[in-house]
Amino acid sequence: MGSSTNDAQPRWGDDSGCRLLLHAVPGCTTLVDSQGVVAAVNHAWAKAAGGNPFVDGLEPGSSYLEHCRRLSRSANSNHALVAVGILAALEGKIRQIKLEYPAASDGQTRWFAMTATGLEGVTGTEGPVVVAHQDITDRMAWETRVRRNEHLFKATTENALDLIAIMAADGRTVYASPSYGKTLGYGAPAMAKVKLLDLVCEQDRPGFRENCRIGLGSGLSPLFEYGVLHHDGQFREMEARAVAVDNPGGERDSILLISRDITAKKEAEQERARMETQLSHTQKMEAIGQLSAGIAHEINTPCQYLSDNLRFLQEAFGGFAKVTASLESVLERVSGGHLAELQEVKREVADQDIAYLVEEVPRAIQQSLDGLARIATIVQAMKVFGHPGGEEQVPVNLNEALRNTLVVAQGEWKYVAEVETDLDPDLPPVLCSPGEMNQVLLNLVVNAAHAIAEKLGGAPGEKGRITLSSRLQGPWVEIRVGDTGAGIPEGIREKIFLPFFTTKPVGKGTGQGLSIVHSVITKTGGSIDFESVVGQGACFIIRLPLPQANPKGGNE
Repeated sequence: MGSSTNDAQPRWGDDSGCRLLLHAVPGCTTLVDSQGVVAAVNHAWAKAAGGNPFVDGLEPGSSYLEHCRRLSRSANSNHALVAVGILAALEGKIRQIKLEYPAASDGQTRWFAMTATGLEGVTGTEGPVVVAHQDITDRMAWETRVRRNEHLFKATTENALDLIAIMAADGRTVYASPSYGKTLGYGAPAMAKVKLLDLVCEQDRPGFRENCRIGLGSGLSPLFEYGVLHHDGQFREMEARAVAVDNPGGERDSILLISRDITAKKEAEQERARMETQLSHTQKMEAIGQLSAGIAHEINTPCQYLSDNLRFLQEAFGGFAKVTASLESVLERVSGGHLAELQEVKREVADQDIAYLVEEVPRAIQQSLDGLARIATIVQAMKVFGHPGGEEQVPVNLNEALRNTLVVAQGEWKYVAEVETDLDPDLPPVLCSPGEMNQVLLNLVVNAAHAIAEKLGGAPGEKGRITLSSRLQGPWVEIRVGDTGAGIPEGIREKIFLPFFTTKPVGKGTGQGLSIVHSVITKTGGSIDFESVVGQGACFIIRLPLPQANPKGGNE
Protein backbone atom coordinates (compact mmCIF):
# COMPACT_ATOMS: atom_id res chain seq x y z
CA MET A 1 0.00 0.00 0.00
CA GLY A 2 1.32 3.47 -0.89
CA SER A 3 -0.20 6.92 -0.50
CA SER A 4 0.48 10.60 -1.11
CA THR A 5 -1.41 13.89 -0.73
CA ASN A 6 -1.38 17.04 -2.83
CA ASP A 7 -2.60 20.53 -1.89
CA ALA A 8 -3.22 21.55 -5.52
CA GLN A 9 -6.74 22.92 -5.92
CA PRO A 10 -8.17 22.33 -9.38
CA ARG A 11 -11.42 24.28 -9.91
CA TRP A 12 -14.71 22.94 -11.16
CA GLY A 13 -17.12 25.09 -13.16
CA ASP A 14 -20.68 24.50 -14.31
CA ASP A 15 -19.57 23.60 -17.80
CA SER A 16 -20.99 20.17 -18.27
CA GLY A 17 -18.45 19.63 -21.05
CA CYS A 18 -15.89 18.98 -18.39
CA ARG A 19 -17.68 15.72 -17.74
CA LEU A 20 -16.56 14.60 -21.15
CA LEU A 21 -13.00 14.69 -19.89
CA LEU A 22 -13.84 11.69 -17.69
CA HIS A 23 -13.90 9.49 -20.76
CA ALA A 24 -10.36 10.51 -21.65
CA VAL A 25 -9.06 9.49 -18.26
CA PRO A 26 -7.52 5.95 -18.16
CA GLY A 27 -9.00 3.46 -15.74
CA CYS A 28 -12.39 3.46 -14.05
CA THR A 29 -13.16 7.08 -13.15
CA THR A 30 -16.20 8.67 -11.50
CA LEU A 31 -17.30 12.19 -10.61
CA VAL A 32 -18.81 12.31 -7.13
CA ASP A 33 -20.76 15.47 -6.20
CA SER A 34 -20.56 17.33 -2.94
CA GLN A 35 -23.36 15.14 -1.49
CA GLY A 36 -21.30 11.99 -2.09
CA VAL A 37 -23.48 10.84 -4.99
CA VAL A 38 -22.05 9.45 -8.21
CA ALA A 39 -22.69 12.17 -10.76
CA ALA A 40 -21.02 10.59 -13.77
CA VAL A 41 -18.80 7.65 -14.74
CA ASN A 42 -16.55 7.10 -17.76
CA HIS A 43 -16.83 4.26 -20.25
CA ALA A 44 -14.24 2.11 -18.46
CA TRP A 45 -16.29 2.29 -15.24
CA ALA A 46 -19.50 1.44 -17.01
CA LYS A 47 -17.93 -1.57 -18.71
CA ALA A 48 -16.04 -2.88 -15.67
CA ALA A 49 -16.30 -6.65 -15.55
CA GLY A 50 -16.30 -6.91 -11.77
CA GLY A 51 -13.71 -7.78 -9.19
CA ASN A 52 -13.23 -4.30 -7.70
CA PRO A 53 -15.49 -3.50 -4.71
CA PHE A 54 -15.01 0.26 -5.26
CA VAL A 55 -16.52 0.05 -8.77
CA ASP A 56 -18.85 -2.94 -8.91
CA GLY A 57 -22.57 -2.09 -8.89
CA LEU A 58 -22.08 1.67 -8.69
CA GLU A 59 -23.60 3.94 -11.32
CA PRO A 60 -24.82 7.52 -11.57
CA GLY A 61 -27.18 8.20 -8.67
CA SER A 62 -25.52 5.73 -6.29
CA SER A 63 -24.29 7.06 -2.97
CA TYR A 64 -20.54 6.62 -3.13
CA LEU A 65 -20.26 8.17 0.33
CA GLU A 66 -22.39 5.45 1.98
CA HIS A 67 -20.69 2.76 -0.04
CA CYS A 68 -17.28 3.83 1.18
CA ARG A 69 -18.53 4.05 4.75
CA ARG A 70 -19.60 0.40 4.57
CA LEU A 71 -16.23 -0.62 3.09
CA SER A 72 -14.38 1.29 5.83
CA ARG A 73 -15.81 -1.29 8.26
CA SER A 74 -14.70 -4.21 6.07
CA ALA A 75 -12.66 -7.06 7.54
CA ASN A 76 -10.32 -6.58 4.58
CA SER A 77 -7.82 -4.09 5.96
CA ASN A 78 -6.69 -2.99 2.50
CA HIS A 79 -10.24 -2.16 1.42
CA ALA A 80 -10.98 -0.45 4.75
CA LEU A 81 -7.89 1.77 4.42
CA VAL A 82 -8.73 2.79 0.84
CA ALA A 83 -12.34 3.54 1.85
CA VAL A 84 -11.14 5.77 4.71
CA GLY A 85 -8.90 7.64 2.29
CA ILE A 86 -11.75 8.23 -0.19
CA LEU A 87 -14.02 9.38 2.64
CA ALA A 88 -11.42 11.93 3.70
CA ALA A 89 -11.49 13.36 0.19
CA LEU A 90 -15.29 13.28 -0.06
CA GLU A 91 -15.62 15.03 3.31
CA GLY A 92 -13.13 17.73 2.27
CA LYS A 93 -10.50 16.75 4.80
CA ILE A 94 -7.82 16.38 2.13
CA ARG A 95 -7.59 17.60 -1.45
CA GLN A 96 -5.96 14.52 -2.94
CA ILE A 97 -4.95 11.02 -1.89
CA LYS A 98 -3.33 8.15 -3.78
CA LEU A 99 -3.35 4.57 -2.64
CA GLU A 100 -2.55 1.17 -4.14
CA TYR A 101 -4.48 -1.91 -3.11
CA PRO A 102 -5.20 -5.50 -4.14
CA ALA A 103 -8.62 -6.92 -4.90
CA ALA A 104 -9.34 -10.65 -5.16
CA SER A 105 -12.02 -12.14 -7.38
CA ASP A 106 -12.55 -15.73 -8.60
CA GLY A 107 -9.27 -16.82 -7.07
CA GLN A 108 -7.26 -14.13 -8.82
CA THR A 109 -5.77 -10.99 -7.33
CA ARG A 110 -5.48 -7.77 -9.24
CA TRP A 111 -3.86 -4.52 -8.16
CA PHE A 112 -5.37 -1.06 -8.51
CA ALA A 113 -4.14 2.50 -8.05
CA MET A 114 -6.77 4.78 -6.49
CA THR A 115 -6.62 8.55 -6.82
CA ALA A 116 -9.22 10.79 -5.19
CA THR A 117 -8.97 14.53 -6.04
CA GLY A 118 -11.28 17.20 -4.58
CA LEU A 119 -12.27 20.07 -6.92
CA GLU A 120 -13.08 23.59 -5.70
CA GLY A 121 -16.29 25.20 -6.85
CA VAL A 122 -16.42 28.53 -8.71
CA THR A 123 -17.69 30.33 -5.60
CA GLY A 124 -15.04 28.81 -3.41
CA THR A 125 -17.40 26.18 -2.00
CA GLU A 126 -16.54 22.50 -1.93
CA GLY A 127 -16.87 21.01 -5.36
CA PRO A 128 -17.14 17.43 -6.60
CA VAL A 129 -14.45 14.76 -6.16
CA VAL A 130 -12.91 12.79 -9.01
CA VAL A 131 -12.19 9.20 -8.00
CA ALA A 132 -10.17 6.97 -10.33
CA HIS A 133 -9.31 3.27 -9.98
CA GLN A 134 -6.68 2.15 -12.52
CA ASP A 135 -5.71 -1.51 -12.97
CA ILE A 136 -1.94 -1.73 -12.31
CA THR A 137 -1.65 -5.52 -12.10
CA ASP A 138 0.80 -5.73 -15.00
CA ARG A 139 2.89 -2.89 -13.60
CA MET A 140 2.96 -4.49 -10.15
CA ALA A 141 3.99 -7.82 -11.67
CA TRP A 142 6.76 -6.08 -13.60
CA GLU A 143 7.90 -4.21 -10.48
CA THR A 144 7.82 -7.46 -8.54
CA ARG A 145 9.98 -9.13 -11.16
CA VAL A 146 12.36 -6.17 -11.12
CA ARG A 147 12.60 -6.24 -7.33
CA ARG A 148 13.08 -10.00 -7.38
CA ASN A 149 15.78 -9.73 -10.02
CA GLU A 150 17.47 -6.96 -8.08
CA HIS A 151 17.33 -9.07 -4.93
CA LEU A 152 18.61 -12.10 -6.83
CA PHE A 153 21.43 -10.04 -8.37
CA LYS A 154 22.35 -8.63 -4.98
CA ALA A 155 22.20 -12.02 -3.28
CA THR A 156 24.24 -13.60 -6.07
CA THR A 157 26.92 -10.95 -6.36
CA GLU A 158 27.29 -10.34 -2.63
CA ASN A 159 27.64 -14.02 -1.81
CA ALA A 160 29.43 -15.30 -4.90
CA LEU A 161 32.91 -16.70 -4.47
CA ASP A 162 33.74 -15.47 -7.96
CA LEU A 163 34.66 -11.85 -8.58
CA ILE A 164 31.95 -10.04 -10.52
CA ALA A 165 32.50 -6.63 -12.06
CA ILE A 166 30.68 -4.45 -14.58
CA MET A 167 32.94 -2.20 -16.62
CA ALA A 168 31.98 0.59 -18.96
CA ALA A 169 33.35 0.47 -22.50
CA ASP A 170 36.03 2.99 -21.49
CA GLY A 171 37.27 0.69 -18.70
CA ARG A 172 35.62 2.43 -15.73
CA THR A 173 34.49 0.10 -12.97
CA VAL A 174 30.73 0.56 -12.73
CA TYR A 175 30.21 -2.20 -10.19
CA ALA A 176 32.49 -4.52 -8.22
CA SER A 177 31.10 -7.32 -6.06
CA PRO A 178 32.06 -7.56 -2.37
CA SER A 179 34.15 -10.62 -3.26
CA TYR A 180 36.72 -8.19 -4.70
CA GLY A 181 37.31 -6.83 -1.23
CA LYS A 182 37.54 -10.33 0.26
CA THR A 183 39.90 -11.59 -2.43
CA LEU A 184 42.01 -8.53 -3.19
CA GLY A 185 41.79 -6.58 0.04
CA TYR A 186 40.14 -3.48 -1.49
CA GLY A 187 36.98 -1.98 -0.04
CA ALA A 188 34.02 -0.87 -2.14
CA PRO A 189 35.00 2.85 -2.03
CA ALA A 190 38.53 2.02 -3.21
CA MET A 191 37.25 -0.17 -6.06
CA ALA A 192 34.91 2.62 -7.16
CA LYS A 193 37.87 4.98 -7.60
CA VAL A 194 40.09 2.79 -9.75
CA LYS A 195 39.93 1.16 -13.13
CA LEU A 196 40.20 -2.58 -12.90
CA LEU A 197 42.66 -2.45 -15.79
CA ASP A 198 45.05 -0.45 -13.59
CA LEU A 199 45.24 -3.41 -11.21
CA VAL A 200 45.95 -5.94 -13.95
CA CYS A 201 49.54 -7.13 -14.23
CA GLU A 202 51.25 -5.01 -16.90
CA GLN A 203 52.32 -7.95 -19.05
CA ASP A 204 48.75 -9.30 -19.02
CA ARG A 205 47.06 -6.03 -19.98
CA PRO A 206 47.19 -6.50 -23.77
CA GLY A 207 45.52 -9.89 -23.48
CA PHE A 208 43.03 -8.53 -20.94
CA ARG A 209 42.05 -5.68 -23.28
CA GLU A 210 41.79 -8.00 -26.27
CA ASN A 211 39.52 -10.48 -24.48
CA CYS A 212 37.29 -7.67 -23.21
CA ARG A 213 37.11 -6.35 -26.78
CA ILE A 214 36.13 -9.82 -28.01
CA GLY A 215 33.50 -10.12 -25.29
CA LEU A 216 32.02 -6.71 -26.13
CA GLY A 217 32.01 -7.47 -29.85
CA SER A 218 30.85 -11.08 -29.99
CA GLY A 219 28.95 -11.22 -26.70
CA LEU A 220 31.25 -13.75 -25.01
CA SER A 221 35.01 -14.01 -24.74
CA PRO A 222 36.99 -17.24 -24.47
CA LEU A 223 38.27 -18.21 -21.04
CA PHE A 224 41.47 -16.29 -20.28
CA GLU A 225 43.88 -15.72 -17.41
CA TYR A 226 45.40 -12.59 -15.94
CA GLY A 227 47.22 -11.43 -12.85
CA VAL A 228 45.70 -8.75 -10.61
CA LEU A 229 47.38 -6.72 -7.88
CA HIS A 230 46.38 -7.52 -4.30
CA HIS A 231 46.30 -4.77 -1.70
CA ASP A 232 49.36 -6.38 -0.10
CA GLY A 233 51.40 -5.79 -3.27
CA GLN A 234 51.35 -9.40 -4.45
CA PHE A 235 49.66 -10.59 -7.62
CA ARG A 236 46.80 -13.07 -7.66
CA GLU A 237 46.11 -15.33 -10.63
CA MET A 238 42.65 -15.04 -12.15
CA GLU A 239 40.65 -17.05 -14.67
CA ALA A 240 37.97 -14.96 -16.34
CA ARG A 241 35.38 -14.54 -19.05
CA ALA A 242 33.99 -11.26 -20.44
CA VAL A 243 30.30 -10.99 -21.36
CA ALA A 244 28.66 -8.10 -23.21
CA VAL A 245 25.82 -6.25 -21.45
CA ASP A 246 23.13 -4.46 -23.48
CA ASN A 247 21.60 -1.16 -22.37
CA PRO A 248 17.82 -0.59 -22.61
CA GLY A 249 18.32 0.59 -26.19
CA GLY A 250 19.85 -2.74 -27.15
CA GLU A 251 23.38 -1.32 -27.50
CA ARG A 252 26.35 -3.09 -25.96
CA ASP A 253 27.91 -0.44 -23.77
CA SER A 254 29.38 -2.38 -20.85
CA ILE A 255 31.09 -5.63 -19.96
CA LEU A 256 30.28 -8.17 -17.27
CA LEU A 257 33.60 -9.63 -16.11
CA ILE A 258 33.40 -12.83 -14.10
CA SER A 259 36.74 -13.81 -12.58
CA ARG A 260 37.80 -16.69 -10.40
CA ASP A 261 40.84 -16.73 -8.13
CA ILE A 262 43.00 -19.64 -9.28
CA THR A 263 46.12 -18.70 -7.34
CA ALA A 264 45.79 -21.69 -5.02
CA LYS A 265 45.04 -23.91 -8.01
CA LYS A 266 48.15 -22.66 -9.83
CA GLU A 267 50.28 -23.18 -6.74
CA ALA A 268 48.83 -26.66 -6.32
CA GLU A 269 49.56 -27.46 -9.97
CA GLN A 270 53.13 -26.28 -9.55
CA GLU A 271 53.51 -28.31 -6.37
CA ARG A 272 51.96 -31.31 -8.08
CA ALA A 273 54.33 -30.95 -11.02
CA ARG A 274 57.25 -30.70 -8.60
CA MET A 275 56.09 -33.77 -6.72
CA GLU A 276 55.48 -35.67 -9.96
CA THR A 277 59.01 -34.84 -11.07
CA GLN A 278 60.35 -35.93 -7.70
CA LEU A 279 58.21 -39.08 -7.74
CA SER A 280 59.29 -39.85 -11.29
CA HIS A 281 62.94 -39.49 -10.34
CA THR A 282 62.43 -41.57 -7.19
CA GLN A 283 60.68 -44.26 -9.18
CA LYS A 284 63.42 -44.13 -11.77
CA MET A 285 66.04 -44.59 -9.08
CA GLU A 286 63.97 -47.41 -7.62
CA ALA A 287 63.77 -49.07 -11.03
CA ILE A 288 67.50 -48.68 -11.57
CA GLY A 289 68.05 -50.10 -8.09
CA GLN A 290 65.94 -53.12 -9.00
CA LEU A 291 67.92 -53.47 -12.23
CA SER A 292 71.25 -53.13 -10.44
CA ALA A 293 71.80 -56.89 -10.11
CA GLY A 294 71.41 -57.38 -13.84
CA ILE A 295 73.53 -54.34 -14.60
CA ALA A 296 76.24 -55.60 -12.24
CA HIS A 297 76.19 -58.93 -14.08
CA GLU A 298 76.47 -57.15 -17.43
CA ILE A 299 79.48 -55.19 -16.20
CA ASN A 300 81.00 -58.24 -14.47
CA THR A 301 81.12 -60.31 -17.67
CA PRO A 302 83.47 -57.98 -19.60
CA CYS A 303 85.40 -57.36 -16.38
CA GLN A 304 85.97 -61.13 -16.08
CA TYR A 305 87.50 -61.55 -19.48
CA LEU A 306 89.41 -58.29 -19.05
CA SER A 307 90.97 -59.84 -15.92
CA ASP A 308 91.75 -63.13 -17.71
CA ASN A 309 93.27 -61.33 -20.70
CA LEU A 310 95.40 -59.08 -18.50
CA ARG A 311 96.78 -62.12 -16.60
CA PHE A 312 97.47 -63.77 -19.94
CA LEU A 313 99.26 -60.67 -21.20
CA GLN A 314 101.21 -60.52 -17.95
CA GLU A 315 102.47 -64.08 -18.38
CA ALA A 316 103.09 -63.56 -22.10
CA PHE A 317 105.09 -60.46 -21.37
CA GLY A 318 107.28 -62.50 -19.00
CA GLY A 319 108.01 -64.97 -21.81
CA PHE A 320 108.74 -62.17 -24.24
CA ALA A 321 111.10 -60.63 -21.68
CA LYS A 322 113.05 -63.86 -21.32
CA VAL A 323 113.31 -64.29 -25.10
CA THR A 324 114.40 -60.69 -25.47
CA ALA A 325 117.09 -61.14 -22.82
CA SER A 326 118.32 -64.29 -24.55
CA LEU A 327 118.46 -62.57 -27.91
CA GLU A 328 120.50 -59.74 -26.45
CA SER A 329 122.94 -62.28 -24.98
CA VAL A 330 123.17 -64.11 -28.29
CA LEU A 331 123.90 -60.95 -30.17
CA GLU A 332 126.79 -60.23 -27.84
CA ARG A 333 128.13 -63.79 -28.12
CA VAL A 334 127.71 -63.92 -31.92
CA SER A 335 129.67 -60.72 -32.15
CA GLY A 336 132.35 -62.51 -30.11
CA GLY A 337 132.28 -65.63 -32.28
CA HIS A 338 130.24 -67.94 -29.96
CA LEU A 339 127.88 -69.40 -32.60
CA ALA A 340 126.98 -72.39 -30.44
CA GLU A 341 124.66 -70.25 -28.33
CA LEU A 342 122.15 -69.99 -31.21
CA GLN A 343 120.78 -73.48 -30.50
CA GLU A 344 119.99 -72.47 -26.95
CA VAL A 345 118.02 -69.42 -28.18
CA LYS A 346 116.00 -71.62 -30.54
CA ARG A 347 115.03 -73.88 -27.63
CA GLU A 348 113.99 -70.84 -25.61
CA VAL A 349 111.82 -69.50 -28.45
CA ALA A 350 110.21 -72.93 -28.84
CA ASP A 351 109.48 -73.14 -25.11
CA GLN A 352 107.68 -69.76 -25.15
CA ASP A 353 105.53 -70.66 -28.23
CA ILE A 354 106.05 -67.27 -29.82
CA ALA A 355 103.75 -68.11 -32.76
CA TYR A 356 100.85 -68.70 -30.35
CA LEU A 357 101.52 -65.46 -28.55
CA VAL A 358 101.70 -63.54 -31.81
CA GLU A 359 98.24 -64.86 -32.67
CA GLU A 360 96.56 -64.59 -29.26
CA VAL A 361 97.95 -61.34 -27.84
CA PRO A 362 96.20 -59.10 -30.43
CA ARG A 363 92.98 -61.07 -29.85
CA ALA A 364 93.25 -60.58 -26.09
CA ILE A 365 93.90 -56.89 -26.58
CA GLN A 366 90.84 -56.56 -28.85
CA GLN A 367 88.63 -58.43 -26.41
CA SER A 368 89.83 -56.15 -23.66
CA LEU A 369 89.02 -53.08 -25.73
CA ASP A 370 85.57 -54.51 -26.53
CA GLY A 371 84.98 -55.16 -22.85
CA LEU A 372 85.98 -51.63 -21.95
CA ALA A 373 83.66 -50.27 -24.66
CA ARG A 374 80.83 -52.40 -23.27
CA ILE A 375 81.44 -51.10 -19.76
CA ALA A 376 81.60 -47.54 -21.05
CA THR A 377 78.27 -48.04 -22.86
CA ILE A 378 76.59 -49.35 -19.73
CA VAL A 379 78.05 -46.60 -17.55
CA GLN A 380 77.01 -43.93 -20.07
CA ALA A 381 73.49 -45.32 -20.23
CA MET A 382 73.35 -45.38 -16.44
CA LYS A 383 74.52 -41.76 -16.30
CA VAL A 384 71.76 -40.75 -18.71
CA PHE A 385 69.11 -42.57 -16.68
CA GLY A 386 70.49 -41.54 -13.32
CA HIS A 387 70.54 -37.82 -14.13
CA PRO A 388 67.55 -36.10 -12.44
CA GLY A 389 67.05 -33.78 -15.43
CA GLY A 390 64.22 -31.27 -15.27
CA GLU A 391 61.00 -30.24 -16.93
CA GLU A 392 62.72 -28.18 -19.60
CA GLN A 393 61.90 -29.56 -23.01
CA VAL A 394 64.80 -29.97 -25.41
CA PRO A 395 65.22 -31.85 -28.72
CA VAL A 396 65.65 -35.56 -27.92
CA ASN A 397 66.82 -38.37 -30.19
CA LEU A 398 64.27 -41.07 -29.36
CA ASN A 399 66.24 -43.78 -31.17
CA GLU A 400 69.20 -43.14 -28.89
CA ALA A 401 66.86 -43.12 -25.88
CA LEU A 402 65.48 -46.53 -26.94
CA ARG A 403 68.99 -47.97 -27.30
CA ASN A 404 70.01 -46.66 -23.87
CA THR A 405 66.87 -48.19 -22.41
CA LEU A 406 67.75 -51.61 -23.80
CA VAL A 407 71.24 -51.36 -22.30
CA VAL A 408 70.02 -50.37 -18.84
CA ALA A 409 67.18 -52.92 -18.80
CA GLN A 410 69.18 -55.77 -20.32
CA GLY A 411 69.28 -57.67 -17.05
CA GLU A 412 65.45 -57.71 -17.07
CA TRP A 413 64.87 -58.98 -20.60
CA LYS A 414 68.06 -60.87 -21.52
CA TYR A 415 66.95 -64.24 -20.10
CA VAL A 416 63.25 -64.06 -21.00
CA ALA A 417 63.08 -62.41 -24.42
CA GLU A 418 64.76 -61.66 -27.67
CA VAL A 419 64.66 -58.01 -28.69
CA GLU A 420 63.84 -56.83 -32.20
CA THR A 421 64.27 -53.19 -33.16
CA ASP A 422 62.97 -51.34 -36.20
CA LEU A 423 64.14 -47.75 -35.73
CA ASP A 424 63.72 -45.13 -38.41
CA PRO A 425 67.24 -43.79 -39.08
CA ASP A 426 65.80 -40.48 -40.27
CA LEU A 427 63.59 -39.98 -37.22
CA PRO A 428 63.55 -36.24 -36.33
CA PRO A 429 64.12 -35.16 -32.71
CA VAL A 430 61.16 -34.44 -30.47
CA LEU A 431 60.81 -31.71 -27.85
CA CYS A 432 60.48 -33.34 -24.45
CA SER A 433 62.20 -33.76 -21.09
CA PRO A 434 65.04 -36.29 -21.58
CA GLY A 435 64.87 -37.63 -18.05
CA GLU A 436 61.11 -38.08 -18.13
CA MET A 437 61.17 -39.71 -21.56
CA ASN A 438 63.88 -42.15 -20.45
CA GLN A 439 61.65 -43.05 -17.51
CA VAL A 440 58.71 -43.66 -19.85
CA LEU A 441 60.67 -46.00 -22.13
CA LEU A 442 62.29 -47.83 -19.20
CA ASN A 443 58.89 -48.47 -17.58
CA LEU A 444 57.46 -49.87 -20.80
CA VAL A 445 60.42 -52.14 -21.57
CA VAL A 446 60.60 -53.49 -17.99
CA ASN A 447 56.83 -54.07 -18.00
CA ALA A 448 57.17 -55.96 -21.29
CA ALA A 449 59.90 -58.17 -19.84
CA HIS A 450 57.85 -58.86 -16.71
CA ALA A 451 54.76 -59.70 -18.79
CA ILE A 452 56.74 -62.25 -20.80
CA ALA A 453 58.38 -63.72 -17.67
CA GLU A 454 54.95 -64.09 -16.06
CA LYS A 455 53.61 -65.91 -19.10
CA LEU A 456 56.62 -68.25 -19.39
CA GLY A 457 56.47 -69.06 -15.70
CA GLY A 458 60.16 -69.87 -15.50
CA ALA A 459 60.11 -72.50 -18.27
CA PRO A 460 63.79 -73.25 -19.07
CA GLY A 461 65.04 -72.43 -22.54
CA GLU A 462 61.90 -70.56 -23.64
CA LYS A 463 61.93 -66.92 -24.60
CA GLY A 464 59.39 -64.36 -25.73
CA ARG A 465 59.91 -61.37 -27.95
CA ILE A 466 60.07 -57.63 -27.28
CA THR A 467 59.75 -55.32 -30.29
CA LEU A 468 60.74 -51.67 -30.39
CA SER A 469 59.97 -49.47 -33.37
CA SER A 470 60.03 -45.80 -34.28
CA ARG A 471 58.61 -44.06 -37.31
CA LEU A 472 57.29 -40.77 -38.58
CA GLN A 473 53.49 -40.53 -38.92
CA GLY A 474 52.54 -37.16 -40.44
CA PRO A 475 53.11 -34.47 -37.78
CA TRP A 476 53.79 -37.15 -35.15
CA VAL A 477 56.62 -39.43 -34.10
CA GLU A 478 55.28 -42.86 -33.18
CA ILE A 479 57.04 -45.23 -30.77
CA ARG A 480 55.80 -48.80 -30.28
CA VAL A 481 56.84 -51.14 -27.47
CA GLY A 482 55.36 -54.60 -27.94
CA ASP A 483 55.67 -57.93 -26.16
CA THR A 484 54.46 -61.51 -26.44
CA GLY A 485 53.33 -61.66 -22.84
CA ALA A 486 49.94 -62.62 -21.45
CA GLY A 487 48.17 -59.48 -22.69
CA ILE A 488 45.90 -57.10 -20.75
CA PRO A 489 42.56 -58.51 -19.50
CA GLU A 490 39.44 -56.69 -20.70
CA GLY A 491 38.28 -55.91 -17.16
CA ILE A 492 41.27 -53.75 -16.22
CA ARG A 493 42.02 -51.93 -19.47
CA GLU A 494 40.30 -48.73 -18.34
CA LYS A 495 42.30 -48.71 -15.10
CA ILE A 496 45.89 -49.36 -16.14
CA PHE A 497 46.83 -45.65 -16.30
CA LEU A 498 45.26 -44.84 -12.92
CA PRO A 499 47.65 -43.97 -10.07
CA PHE A 500 48.40 -46.85 -7.66
CA PHE A 501 46.65 -49.45 -9.83
CA THR A 502 48.74 -52.59 -10.20
CA THR A 503 48.18 -56.28 -10.92
CA LYS A 504 51.52 -57.26 -9.41
CA PRO A 505 51.77 -58.90 -5.97
CA VAL A 506 52.27 -56.73 -2.89
CA GLY A 507 55.83 -55.48 -2.79
CA LYS A 508 56.38 -56.05 -6.50
CA GLY A 509 54.72 -52.96 -7.91
CA THR A 510 53.68 -49.47 -6.75
CA GLY A 511 51.08 -48.81 -9.44
CA GLN A 512 52.93 -45.64 -10.44
CA GLY A 513 54.73 -46.85 -13.57
CA LEU A 514 52.02 -46.48 -16.22
CA SER A 515 50.48 -43.54 -14.37
CA ILE A 516 53.77 -41.65 -14.71
CA VAL A 517 54.04 -42.74 -18.35
CA HIS A 518 50.58 -41.33 -19.10
CA SER A 519 51.27 -38.09 -17.19
CA VAL A 520 54.57 -37.44 -18.99
CA ILE A 521 53.21 -38.18 -22.46
CA THR A 522 50.08 -36.03 -22.11
CA LYS A 523 52.12 -33.20 -20.56
CA THR A 524 54.37 -33.32 -23.62
CA GLY A 525 51.32 -32.86 -25.86
CA GLY A 526 51.20 -36.45 -27.06
CA SER A 527 49.05 -39.50 -26.50
CA ILE A 528 49.52 -43.08 -25.37
CA ASP A 529 47.31 -46.00 -26.26
CA PHE A 530 47.65 -49.76 -26.41
CA GLU A 531 46.58 -52.80 -28.37
CA SER A 532 46.25 -56.15 -26.68
CA VAL A 533 45.09 -59.69 -27.30
CA VAL A 534 44.76 -61.80 -24.18
CA GLY A 535 47.23 -64.66 -24.30
CA GLN A 536 49.22 -63.17 -27.20
CA GLY A 537 50.66 -59.94 -25.83
CA ALA A 538 50.30 -56.18 -25.84
CA CYS A 539 51.73 -53.18 -27.66
CA PHE A 540 51.90 -49.68 -26.22
CA ILE A 541 51.79 -46.87 -28.80
CA ILE A 542 53.23 -43.45 -28.02
CA ARG A 543 52.61 -40.53 -30.34
CA LEU A 544 54.54 -37.29 -29.80
CA PRO A 545 54.13 -34.07 -31.81
CA LEU A 546 56.92 -32.66 -33.94
CA PRO A 547 58.00 -29.17 -32.83
CA GLN A 548 56.71 -27.44 -35.97
CA ALA A 549 53.39 -29.32 -35.96
CA ASN A 550 52.05 -28.03 -32.63
CA PRO A 551 48.80 -30.03 -32.86
CA LYS A 552 45.87 -29.22 -30.61
CA GLY A 553 45.70 -32.44 -28.75
CA GLY A 554 46.81 -35.99 -28.46
CA ASN A 555 44.86 -37.23 -31.46
CA GLU A 556 44.57 -36.15 -35.01
